[in-house]
Amino acid sequence: MRGLIRACAWIVAGLLGGAAFAQGVPASPPSTLALNNFAQELYLRGREHFFANDFERAADEFRRSLLAVDSPNTRLYYGRALSRLNHLPEAWAMLDRAARDADARALREPRYAATAQAAHDEANGLVSQIARLVVEVAPLPDDATVTLNEHPLEREALGVEVPLHPGDVAVMVRARGYAPAMQLVSLEAGASQRCSLRLVAEAPREVATPRGDAPAEGTPSAPSVTLRPQALDPQPRRQGASWRGAGVVAMLIGGVSMAGGVALYSLARDEYDTLAARPMPSPDDNARADRGSLYQTLGFSLIGAGAALALSGSVMRWVLGREASEGGPARRPAMTLEPTARGVAVTGSF
Repeated sequence: MRGLIRACAWIVAGLLGGAAFAQGVPASPPSTLALNNFAQELYLRGREHFFANDFERAADEFRRSLLAVDSPNTRLYYGRALSRLNHLPEAWAMLDRAARDADARALREPRYAATAQAAHDEANGLVSQIARLVVEVAPLPDDATVTLNEHPLEREALGVEVPLHPGDVAVMVRARGYAPAMQLVSLEAGASQRCSLRLVAEAPREVATPRGDAPAEGTPSAPSVTLRPQALDPQPRRQGASWRGAGVVAMLIGGVSMAGGVALYSLARDEYDTLAARPMPSPDDNARADRGSLYQTLGFSLIGAGAALALSGSVMRWVLGREASEGGPARRPAMTLEPTARGVAVTGSF
């Protein structure tokens, strides 16, 4: 099974590498200037949607811009869009982060002072409409999981204010070797509350000792153990399962490759649409056209490679994985282990 999965991975790598080599596509990452330009373009498009009251699309453009380049101005408008969509806790968190980032940058770049002030004012305006909760857990094992109404809470959020909607929140902590701890907190709008949970180690469970005949003096006490015969799957079924598993993996990888190709092709269409919409030529038209060509080439390559891999996976899943077990299942031998004064006696059929 592992060998088949490894072979599928090598096939994908070979297809993608061959397509890139054939098209002469460089493997270098995008430059900082290209990322800044891309983030700026998304930011400007987001502002257009924002002022057109299309807050859903504006929030999506600001989110994509932040993934490319972090900026207090983008965070400010992202928080404003979330506020218009009534996502108040998320909007407060975004505006608060924008204010703190802008304050730090204003020490070196005074132009961020206005952004910091606007973010502070708008975050303070939302405080009366949201609730804030500080969760503390002691002790905090490495495998501990904390949930708020069954939604996971990151470890980095412990001990700091988490913005939430007012109402009842069930805080649950689970960790291996500890009894689960839970507390129901009623959050009030405009208030900051604290929830402290303490984990208590579980008592070790007693293992019942099976009864048996009393052993002779000097003989260790141990019960006899009978190994029951169990059915063994015939070899063809295991081979068929391996082919089916490899086929499923290949189809999944192929699907991911095609999805990535569609995404790259969409980026290429965005570049070409932007060029077509401009009434006058611009100095960056050539760079934009090159990016569009690169995205289009990579998109077609990924779609082709993914389709080939998905087809191969279908063959492995539905053709090679089909098998029929002949005859009854094999049986393991029945054995009985009995302790004696000199050791352990093995009886039964082999």
